[in-house]
Amino acid sequence: MLGDVDEHGPLLLMWAGVCQLNADITGDSVLQTLARKFAHRSIQLGAFHYLSSQLSTQPFTGKTVCANCDACPLVGSTKLLYAGPG
Repeated sequence: MLGDVDEHGPLLLMWAGVCQLNADITGDSVLQTLARKFAHRSIQLGAFHYLSSQLSTQPFTGKTVCANCDACPLVGSTKLLYAGPG
């Protein structure tokens, strides 16, 4: 089931972002609650630690175009999540 293993943390984090974006657009409080639940569970699963450990392994540590194309969106979105709104 989704949320049972650590590897699900990044996926739940992504779903939290999608739900929050839709909630901001539509003003739906149910989506905001769902986004908080997904985000909370992803943090419990260590999503940021998991992503960090994955980015320090191959192929992300190389200096290839593929490594940069894969790592940049992950690093950028993580920085946005840490920065928060505003």
